[in-house]
This record gives sequence, C-alpha cells and structure tokens, in this order.
Amino acid sequence: MSEDEGYRHLFLVEDDVAKAGDSPSFTSNRAVVIGINDYQHGIPSLGTAVNDASRLAEILETEHGYDVELLVKDVTKARLDASFETLNGEMGEDDRLLVYFAGHGI
Repeated sequence: MSEDEGYRHLFLVEDDVAKAGDSPSFTSNRAVVIGINDYQHGIPSLGTAVNDASRLAEILETEHGYDVELLVKDVTKARLDASFETLNGEMGEDDRLLVYFAGHGI
C-alpha cells in the first residue's frame, strides 16, 4: 500500500462513520500527533514516523479544522505527560480528542 493509499483509507473509514448516522456536535476538535524516529538503548531508528505524523497533522489542520499539537522533536515521557495534563485541564465533555502515534510500540 502506498503512502497516498494509506491516507485515502484513513479518510474513507472516516467518511463511512459519518454516513452511518448523525454525528455528535463537538465544541472543539483537538489532536495530539506524535512521531518518533530516533530511539536510544539499542532500539533501531525509524525512517518515516516523523514524516507520517507531520503529514497527518497538516491534513487534520487544513482539511478537517483540528487544533493540532505536533510532537516530533525531543519527545519524552515528561513532555507527553505535560501535554496530556494540559489537555485534561482545557478540554470539556463536548470536545473531541484524536491521538495519533507513529513510532515503535514500546
């Protein structure tokens, strides 16, 4: 599957969900998009995670109106914890949150 086919599949699924019935009304659409290529402790680096995350963030912002936090540099557990803690204080029950992670599943 090419990169474009993968993105097309992602949004075809979204379209199918929207056609399935009335979609709820959200106050805001937020996304945390994470891409990690480089790892330590002998874990091999990846070649496309940062590019994949960056491209998805762009699509979510420009085509779907999401407020996106893109994390691709110096991504640490402390930085992730801080990001989600901030979101926890800012988001309400009528807000939508999408979390995307590209990297090794550790």
